[in-house]
Amino acid sequence: MAKDVAKFEKKLSNPGFLAKAAPEIVEKDKAKLADLADKLTRVEAQLAELG
Repeated sequence: MAKDVAKFEKKLSNPGFLAKAAPEIVEKDKAKLADLADKLTRVEAQLAELG
């Protein structure tokens, strides 16, 4: 999951991608990144609780 977050962060920080991609694709990828980051945060919190 962390690899997926890194992939989307890299993709969305690429000016070439942002310039060429359709706005709806960029928004879709931003939403997917937010969802993955949220899930990753929750999983990390659960792991921390387990010790």
